[in-house]
Amino acid sequence: MKVGAAVILAAILGFVGKVLWTKWEGPGVNQTVLEIETGEKPLYNPLKGWAASSGNTSMDYPASMAFVLIRWSELETEEGVFRFKELEKEKNMDFWREQGARFIIRLVCDYPGSESHMDIPEWLYEKTGQDGQWYDNSYGKGYSPNYGNPVFRGEHERMLKAVGEHYREDEQVAVVQLGSLGHWGEWHVNYGAGIRPFPSESITNQYVEQ
Repeated sequence: MKVGAAVILAAILGFVGKVLWTKWEGPGVNQTVLEIETGEKPLYNPLKGWAASSGNTSMDYPASMAFVLIRWSELETEEGVFRFKELEKEKNMDFWREQGARFIIRLVCDYPGSESHMDIPEWLYEKTGQDGQWYDNSYGKGYSPNYGNPVFRGEHERMLKAVGEHYREDEQVAVVQLGSLGHWGEWHVNYGAGIRPFPSESITNQYVEQ
């Protein structure tokens, strides 16, 4: 699964022989040194570094965060009806809540796979006039929406507000990533394979503002 190098990079630090931590109360004053012994697993690093996939139930490593991938197609199968309760069970979020983990949520509209599919709801596909492109290339198979479509943008804003309202008071949600656009929610498309180029900054800024 593509999570992004920044999410897991800090885990590498746990394999060093010794880590020196220094705390300064002031310049040259009250220095505290802590030596951490060599371990077989990465260091537990709250809210930084290692994040487990929410679908995983292994506690081989005490991850402080869980990555939750949510496709729009599974969140709002029926227009205006959001499946938060069902999705949290499907994404194993109850398990991670019990572990005290915080959540990194990424909403995606295009996640290439091994079979032809859409990651936006069928009703939205029809509502936007099927304004997008089906693809089958080295990235995989899927459907790339036209992010410049004003109907798509409007519905996206409505969906995002619903997500914000639902998780606004949830202290275990640490991050809702600025995904949605591009393959895997990574803000790029395989335009070399004939897919409509990624939208201009004037369009993407509208999603940022949402």
